[in-house]
Amino acid sequence: MKNSLTKFFKSLCLFALGLLMTATAQAQVGLIINSPSDLSGIYTDISSASFGPQLDTLDAITGNIVATVSEEACTVLDANSISNGSEIAGNIALINRGTCEFQQKTGNAQEHGAIAVIICLVDGSDPFIMGGMNDTLTIPAIMITLDLCNQIRVALDSGPINASIENPFNLSQSTAAYANHTPCGQIRLLEELTTTITNRTDNDQTDIIVTCEITDPSSVVTTYVENIDVLTSRTDSIVNFDDYMPEGIGTYTVRYYTNGDAIGNYKNGLDEETMTFEITADYFSLDDGGLNPNGITAGTGDFSMGALFYAENDVEAVSATFGISEPDSIIGESLTIILYELNADATAIDPDNVSVVGFHTYDVTTSDVANELITVDLDNFATPGDPVPITADGIYILMVEYIGDNTFYITASGTTNYPGVASIVVTQNAAGVLTWFTGGFSNNITAMLRLGVTPSSGGDCTVSVNEPQLDNSQVTLMPNPASETVNIALDLNEAAETVQIHLLDIMGRTIQSEVHNNVKDQVFPMDVSKLASGTYFVNVITDEGRKVLKLTVK
Repeated sequence: MKNSLTKFFKSLCLFALGLLMTATAQAQVGLIINSPSDLSGIYTDISSASFGPQLDTLDAITGNIVATVSEEACTVLDANSISNGSEIAGNIALINRGTCEFQQKTGNAQEHGAIAVIICLVDGSDPFIMGGMNDTLTIPAIMITLDLCNQIRVALDSGPINASIENPFNLSQSTAAYANHTPCGQIRLLEELTTTITNRTDNDQTDIIVTCEITDPSSVVTTYVENIDVLTSRTDSIVNFDDYMPEGIGTYTVRYYTNGDAIGNYKNGLDEETMTFEITADYFSLDDGGLNPNGITAGTGDFSMGALFYAENDVEAVSATFGISEPDSIIGESLTIILYELNADATAIDPDNVSVVGFHTYDVTTSDVANELITVDLDNFATPGDPVPITADGIYILMVEYIGDNTFYITASGTTNYPGVASIVVTQNAAGVLTWFTGGFSNNITAMLRLGVTPSSGGDCTVSVNEPQLDNSQVTLMPNPASETVNIALDLNEAAETVQIHLLDIMGRTIQSEVHNNVKDQVFPMDVSKLASGTYFVNVITDEGRKVLKLTVK
């Protein structure tokens, strides 16, 4: 265990360092159509050019869009290369992609006095960066889709189109939840709904509207709006929104975006950031549910990876779920799954401030399938055979650890974006050299590590988790494991007017319920003979309090 603890502390220190680092948003381009109103909005499904001035260094370029009569503008560069050249002067030239180089088209438009060029794709492909270098080009060029180009050409038949080429804002570093998956019994107030807005132009921007929309599993939308009077050029501002309390199981979508109805055609990561989190019946996790095993590559040698979870209320940890990307590389070897508790009064990360509370040893066999999630029971480290207690306000770290010489790859997900929660990884090669990784980098790749806990109230989040808990001696299950009948024995301090007994499956779904009256000291048999082998939960609710116990059916 000493070896595991040493690796854990090294990785946790590196994790803390990683959370202090942030990524800089890559400069992008936006086409803003100012008029007519039925076409107005920001269009970001476009690309820029490597030649000419780069738009992130320029002020906004504004003018009317004028289509070239010679649609490809591919004649030899001279004063007559575009037949309606006088109309191009002082405006933005709209030119079809064609048989000559993009630089030649841009040069022809520049020769006639255009202030910028928009290249139209002529098929359904996506815009791409136009390559090449040309020191003589002084106007920028962008590429747009065929669909947008067709909309512009149709609108030009009815009158002028005024547009700007710029990106006034960029949203980044948004936060949405304390964990990507959180059990309903651990719901707490989301007090840090924030996003960062950056003014990417050389001009001060005024009257900025930043919106946060939260859509709950029932499609009910909660909207928060904040205003920024002035945002100085090339600066950013952190925008904080009101607190939000999730209420039920399911997926929540959180969307941040700028300037309300004045902007459309949003692009995630530029004008908006959209993310989700989920309230579950009975497990914590930081992963997004997808698998991206190529994101984490551990070399030969010792390996450990983990995730942090924060407990809002008392509960019991019952299982751990993980995946192996390449189990064939470690067949016959063992992984150690460890649940650590960081002491609440810890002022520094050292061995005196952490406790091992749960564990499991898993032997890798030929039956293990790549990226198939594996769920194992967690055993109490201090008293094997007992449940693992999770206490309110506790901080827990679930780790998968491997000590050996073979290469080990852990299953991971690749698109989460939640600052403040991340995976911990540390690897050590044969020479003792440490390398590290946290989920804050490389698209925030996060370990597929899930901590299963007892469900709080049948998985519906309708019973307060703050109800008094019955003592272990007041509710017992006999036998456990059970195959035919389980006897639920109650020994209450006072006679209860009503006692509810619910049998739940591993997903927190109620599969059997009973209600009894005037109960104090009594045993209730429950038939489990028709149940599939596996883990279940018995949820007992009384006037004195409640208790959830794990039941194994074999």
